[in-house]
Amino acid sequence: MELRQYWAIFRRWFWIPLGLAILAGGLSILLAPKPQTTYSATLRAIVSVPPEPRQPGTFAYEGYYAWVASEYLVDDLAELVKSQMFAQDVARELNDPTITSAQISGQQSTRRTHRLLSITVTGGDAAQVEKIARGIATVLDRNSARYIAQLSLGQAKIEVVDPPVVTAQVAGVRGNLDIVVRAALGFAAGLAIMLLLAYLDNKVHDSAEAEKLLGLPVLGEIPREKRRLFRRPAKA
Repeated sequence: MELRQYWAIFRRWFWIPLGLAILAGGLSILLAPKPQTTYSATLRAIVSVPPEPRQPGTFAYEGYYAWVASEYLVDDLAELVKSQMFAQDVARELNDPTITSAQISGQQSTRRTHRLLSITVTGGDAAQVEKIARGIATVLDRNSARYIAQLSLGQAKIEVVDPPVVTAQVAGVRGNLDIVVRAALGFAAGLAIMLLLAYLDNKVHDSAEAEKLLGLPVLGEIPREKRRLFRRPAKA
């Protein structure tokens, strides 16, 4: 089939793919979730353990065990900040009736990198997110010795190296791309339907088709009458 025949088919049935594309895009716009802004604040803390003092005539492993102990303490601290006891301490520190320990536990997540611990607080209220994050940093700084024995003995130290900074993320932007993809799929489905209808159509639409079917040249053609919305009355 030549390109001109495809073009003729498209001109005849163009409203099918176009209509399906508009329908799919319109439904996607109506059903797509509205973009929502969420806020997050991440603080990073480091746990350090001083190496043991060197004794004359002994090998101190060049601080190896101090590095290992720091990593173990970060592992413990990552689980500690998820505990209900830690959340209650943060709630008491904040002294805000609108912020409960359950909210503090549910809005935070942790990630450890060697001896660094990252704590991220997320939520829909920027002021509340910042307040919870700063409360966590304060509790880590003041009450850490209460949770881990090594800290109470002065053998380890927790220090917040990156204070929390609130950033905003807009969720749901990907829905705009989904709308375009669904509209394109609707257009493609319309093209498939259009080609199927053209295959099943047994009408002769132009002189080229007539010549091809009959094997005879077309000598004349009656043009199709154009419909007018407003016709002039015939003169008497």
